[in-house]
Amino acid sequence: MINSPIFKALTVAAMLLPAGFAQADAPTMDALTGRVTSLEGEIESGDLAATLDYMPPALLSHLGDLAGTDATGFKEMLRTQITDVVTAGDLQGATYDVELDGAEVAQTDTGRAYALLEAVSAFPGLGVPEMRTGMVALMDDETWYLVRLETPMHGAMLAEVYPDLAEPLDIPAR
Repeated sequence: MINSPIFKALTVAAMLLPAGFAQADAPTMDALTGRVTSLEGEIESGDLAATLDYMPPALLSHLGDLAGTDATGFKEMLRTQITDVVTAGDLQGATYDVELDGAEVAQTDTGRAYALLEAVSAFPGLGVPEMRTGMVALMDDETWYLVRLETPMHGAMLAEVYPDLAEPLDIPAR
């Protein structure tokens, strides 16, 4: 059972917008699948800091501004924190799977491609049991980026940077 409020909101949004979603063409799905497969492999091999390379640069820049630094400085801050957590724990048995079966791609009113996905992960050595988390894949500058939406705050931050995603993700406007 999925208890995440943001995932429930994403599910409701997806049900309300069925006409906008369609099975993506082969090149689009191949690009998305390639990014997802690469992310899964890096995480399962123990490189949790690699997840930062799958975050949209515009989002990293926005978060850096909020933290009083630039995108590079913010990314390095996060990389240090992630490395500290991984060093203190054990990644044996870690699993990470982004479910793409039946994934459909939609477009925002500005033409941005996006897909609502679900990530299933477990990091038993770090004390994190299996959990399911909503995720949005979004296209920016011809690259697919993957953003987990673990809390409503994550969606709100994403909508600040990509206002065209606020309505499809059912995030109230500020």
